[in-house]
Amino acid sequence: QAHIDPSAGCAVWRAGRPNVFARLGGAMNDPRKEYVVQCIISVLNIPREEFRSNTTSNAALEKFLDDPNEKVLQAIESDQGDKAKRTVTLAIGHQNYVDGCREMHFVKMSYEPLTEENISKLVMVSCIRTSPVRSLFYNLREIFLPLLIENGGKSGAEALEGRLADCLVELDAGLNASLRRGLRKQQHFDDNDTVGILTPMDEVRFWDDLKDSAQASEAHQDRASKFAEALSPVASDLEDLKSKTFAQLIDLIETMMDALESLWSCDVTPPYPQARMVHFLKVIAGAIGRAVQAKLNSLKVWESSFSQVAKHIREGHKVCEKWNEITLDLTNVQWRVSDVRGAWEGEPYKDSFLMNLALRIQEVSQLRSQHDGILKLLSEEELQVLQVDTCFEPFMKIHAFSYNDYTVPRWREALSEYETRMQPVQSKVADRLRAELFTDRSNPAQAVRVFQRY
Repeated sequence: QAHIDPSAGCAVWRAGRPNVFARLGGAMNDPRKEYVVQCIISVLNIPREEFRSNTTSNAALEKFLDDPNEKVLQAIESDQGDKAKRTVTLAIGHQNYVDGCREMHFVKMSYEPLTEENISKLVMVSCIRTSPVRSLFYNLREIFLPLLIENGGKSGAEALEGRLADCLVELDAGLNASLRRGLRKQQHFDDNDTVGILTPMDEVRFWDDLKDSAQASEAHQDRASKFAEALSPVASDLEDLKSKTFAQLIDLIETMMDALESLWSCDVTPPYPQARMVHFLKVIAGAIGRAVQAKLNSLKVWESSFSQVAKHIREGHKVCEKWNEITLDLTNVQWRVSDVRGAWEGEPYKDSFLMNLALRIQEVSQLRSQHDGILKLLSEEELQVLQVDTCFEPFMKIHAFSYNDYTVPRWREALSEYETRMQPVQSKVADRLRAELFTDRSNPAQAVRVFQRY
């Protein structure tokens, strides 16, 4: 139910009436408005009881819904005023848009009148994040290129006339280059802006682009050339880390250490920025971690015998630990003293993602190793009676090596369920060991032999 908040001069939609949307000005309920509001509070993550709007917004909403010539409605959340009252302003078009605002928009695809039945089919819902260029790049790269170019089919490249497919690929490359350069009103490279550096190759291409840019001064081109030269030994290897074996990743990390040392120690003014190096180290760690995750998640780690997967798990852990060791050595030892440039300032770099991923890999390895050891203590008949083959089922519901803050609770739940299922097995093993160790004729030497067997 809607009422007017006199202190705020805006409409308040109360919780508890999910299917009712009251128009300002006393007009009748309109289920199309309810649809729009539901979209807004869902996309902008606004609790319904905190949602606010105003009469101007209502007029824009009505015009969008009823005027076939109005194609775009934009909703922008205000970052001013009472934080407990989250106000959203609706407007026709994009006149209220500013980079970085929390927005979403609705686009009509037809002149057909909007109804409760067709609004979800005729209206596209989308949003812009950070900047229009960044949003366009991600939509093109992650949605339209795969659908239109990479996957093929009738909705793919053959559905595009002439050079449209090539134009899309060129647009993707151009947008990516713009993001690498850093989006500023002035048209030049900004090496303090790392928003567009999403992969290690983006950093390599940034300096390659800058050294050849007609917009850059000779001094900037020379500086960029030295940075590009420092990265050239690893440039080709950084293109696709997921295709490399664990052994190749270890070799690359060794080569990468030399390249980073050369990059940091380049005798140029100004030197390579520390803030940019922190970002670059984080980007590399993320790429390495994703490569390790992809390889380990492709294994049937819970269905296969431990002997089949143990080597791969150990190698994946070794890759993570190797990168962590190198970055700590560079930022805590080697770069603390420099004859060419200023020393590394502040805390040494430690990548929390790779550190936690290494811990998860180690945890999986230890769990599989202990489980394998327990199985050796029981007969085939006992394993069948105890249904040991079902104990790993909790882990099959998750991707064990996909570490982030949101997967941690699911991992712990699976681990707890596994331990519950293993309790009868562990009790049986304990009884077996107790019977072998503590007999009337047992002695220390015999106990040692029993332990050696297992």
